[in-house]
Amino acid sequence: MGNYKKLASNSILFFAANFGSKILTFIMVPYYTYVLTTTEYGVVDIIVATVALVSPLVTLGMGDIVTLFLVRKEYSQKKIFTNSFFLLFFANICICILYPLISSIKTFENYAVYFFVLVIMQSLYSMLQCYARGCGKVISFAISGIMYTGVLVSLNIYFLTILKLEIRGYLLSMIFAYFVCSVYLSVMIGMPNLIEIKLIDKQYIKNLLSLSLPLLPTAILWWLMNICDKYTILFYMSASANGLYTVAHKVPTILATIYSVFQQAWQLTSLEMKTKEERSEMYSKMFEILSCILFVVTSCLIMASKIYVVVFCESTYRSAWLITPLLLISAIFNALSGFFESNFFLMKDTKAILKITSIGTLINFVLNMLLVPLIGLQGAALATCVGFIYMTIHKMLGTRKFTPLTIDVKRFLFAFVFIVLQSIITVVIKNNFIYLVGIIFVLVLIFMYKDIIWGGFNKIICMVKTKLNNE
Repeated sequence: MGNYKKLASNSILFFAANFGSKILTFIMVPYYTYVLTTTEYGVVDIIVATVALVSPLVTLGMGDIVTLFLVRKEYSQKKIFTNSFFLLFFANICICILYPLISSIKTFENYAVYFFVLVIMQSLYSMLQCYARGCGKVISFAISGIMYTGVLVSLNIYFLTILKLEIRGYLLSMIFAYFVCSVYLSVMIGMPNLIEIKLIDKQYIKNLLSLSLPLLPTAILWWLMNICDKYTILFYMSASANGLYTVAHKVPTILATIYSVFQQAWQLTSLEMKTKEERSEMYSKMFEILSCILFVVTSCLIMASKIYVVVFCESTYRSAWLITPLLLISAIFNALSGFFESNFFLMKDTKAILKITSIGTLINFVLNMLLVPLIGLQGAALATCVGFIYMTIHKMLGTRKFTPLTIDVKRFLFAFVFIVLQSIITVVIKNNFIYLVGIIFVLVLIFMYKDIIWGGFNKIICMVKTKLNNE
């Protein structure tokens, strides 16, 4: 029972750190559509997405391994931090060599300096977050997430509305937000006291890189899965079309945020599970709970996506809602793929992750090249969806080698079919009848997962009663 309580406790903390912050960012999207043109928003999205590619290269894939070492106490905290910081510092210097190349690319030519500063600050912040999470400073980790969004939104309003800095203002907001949060985390973990040059250890670095470097191609491939469609749209269509696609992606970020809250708590819990039987029970139960949440929330978001885009976004973005249902289905399988991947990471089988992700990315790339010229933005969304479905299926099958699973496959498939039907009806009908259809689909999914939902309510009631009795 301890694992469930710890998972619930960590989930609440990560929920506070992520969900409110991400919702605030989500609410800001209509504001961005009014202060940035579709072309400017498309350029911003490409720059930020490219930072997401380069940042894992700079961190050398160390983040999750650092967390693993800290949770399992395989080395001293000072040794882990000193060597990781040394590698990060060296990698940041090396990445700056690419400045002439990046500045020669048309999209980046006026923003190359912002790009590299953003890469450095994001990689530092990411590493500090992984260290804070691994050494048990979960509250500090949570506060840094809330702080990041607060600073980002405040500076967005100042730079974009008052100073009217457009793309530069957006990028500067991110840079300062990462800087402020990095300073906060550095103070909270006692960074000055963690660095000792004499602790730099070649053998430790070798052990660290032997586990982290195989994750590097995987991180790049994950990035390609998420960015391939955007570059294909940019190539075959325009930056304006990519701006529409970016707005369509914002509704699925709610689903991604829900999973990220779960994943951060789940990773800490899964690392502490010792036996095969314990893993089997937890993975099976968590899969059912996660599937229930993903399907029900997706059904609600499909119903609400038109309202969000049409009512709140600037008129030139309004066709974006038609792409959202497919992207929401992609987000479901993106989350499930990440869930099963954690088991490969736990068993240190990073080569299998690389193989599956490589094939999924290849499928995504080929389908993008075939479908975008034929059906435009819907083709990009469909390509991403198929790629993630492939990865989820193969990671689930691979997980069974380490951890036997007891899951209701029939219920999962029926729920998936219902979501696909709702998506098709929503896009084809387009009138207000879709809201009635949406309510029916939500109720059907709730009925299908009634045992999970009712069981969850009962546990919450029992926890509240126990707490009240103790007081």
